[in-house]
Amino acid sequence: MSNLEALVCNLLKCGPADLVMLERVGFDWPDVIDATGWKGSSFTDMDFNSLMDAVVYLGKMAIKAAVNNSLSDLEILEQRGELTEEKFEELFQFHYLDPEEDIQSYHNYLDTHVWFEKNGAVYRKHFAEELDEFAENVGIEITGGEEDE
Repeated sequence: MSNLEALVCNLLKCGPADLVMLERVGFDWPDVIDATGWKGSSFTDMDFNSLMDAVVYLGKMAIKAAVNNSLSDLEILEQRGELTEEKFEELFQFHYLDPEEDIQSYHNYLDTHVWFEKNGAVYRKHFAEELDEFAENVGIEITGGEEDE
């Protein structure tokens, strides 16, 4: 381990393997640090877990934005009377999606992972591209939700 890696590990209270996970993050670090709520007063408030929690939060917010955009598009079709039966079913399903509740994560230095707590099949069917972007930006794929729940 280099001297720089040792410094970062000490500051973030993590190990060298955790640095590999941080290296895979695609979000801009200033955005991640803002999402932690850290105001720069002390490094005691910043650690690996708080960083990864913020990274996952940003990923969830990107999915939430996609869900909200899809909902808006479907509601416009509904207002115009152009909503097909299939799109009506999507509208109904999307109203129950909440990435902050549906997607859970666990961070403990040894095992950081993200999974669908509920509605995973709907996300996989309708938001596959956003899930790919989540994996690219967070550095972790969301597990679960492959089957109907």
